[in-house]
Amino acid sequence: MAFVPAPLFEWIQVLQRTDSGKLMLTNLLFAFRTNRPPRDTLRRTLSEVVARWSADGGRRADSVIEAIADELLEASLCGAPTVRIPSCSRVVDALSLVMHNIDYARLGFGVSDEVPPRLLDVLEHGIPEGAAVNSMRGRRPLAWVTCTEALDSLRETCEQAEFATIVRDRLGLNHYDEDELLLQVNYPPEAMETLEFAAPTFLEGGAGVIFRARFCEDSLGRTVDLSSLDDGLPEAVHRPVPFTARFSIRRIGRPRTAPGFEFNRVIVKADYPWTEMPEDFEAFLADCGSDT
Repeated sequence: MAFVPAPLFEWIQVLQRTDSGKLMLTNLLFAFRTNRPPRDTLRRTLSEVVARWSADGGRRADSVIEAIADELLEASLCGAPTVRIPSCSRVVDALSLVMHNIDYARLGFGVSDEVPPRLLDVLEHGIPEGAAVNSMRGRRPLAWVTCTEALDSLRETCEQAEFATIVRDRLGLNHYDEDELLLQVNYPPEAMETLEFAAPTFLEGGAGVIFRARFCEDSLGRTVDLSSLDDGLPEAVHRPVPFTARFSIRRIGRPRTAPGFEFNRVIVKADYPWTEMPEDFEAFLADCGSDT
């Protein structure tokens, strides 16, 4: 029997106690089976888990990966190989976009808990020069996007009253509750010419969200559809890119229902559902920690 370093074994045992932890282990097993991220990156990551879990046993098991991933992603995306896609859009709530990417004071507006409708009217007609600031990214040094064509197709086939709910569910955006105003941010051609995209791995996916690692024939990932827990829309991540007035904004609307899902059903529909420790993965884990 392979000898897994005690801290790593304990870390896995802690994750196995919750369904959200089992989903992280499912994505970890996908990484091992598909070599995404590359095996050396996976080994270094788990060796770092050994060091950090030993040093701070009080830290949440999933947050250990979050901290390590934050550092790795400062250098590069982990989901190689990278690809190009024809066009992409990012779906984000109106308040987050305006607070981070729009100099609303320059436009003569104030913002508190809601974005003024008149400001949204201005932005939908075209972001004024000088009002676009910062970069397109999330909390981590990356941004999640989907194919613009997928959103446009949904817009054409869905009833307008249900569109926001369907987009939220098809993109697996379980952190958006009902009645939260969502926007579609379309990327300009010049951004598409320079960006490289990658299917997200467990490192980009992290914890606290519904993420199930996939790698499809188009080299993109797939979201988890919250309504069915089957594959949703194409998804990819990219490095931060300057946000400019050439980006365009279009209102999606407000979801009419709260998100719903069951972690265990997300796991069951994964390529490699985590049930117990596979022997070959256990042998791989035995090599982790030798660098610490």
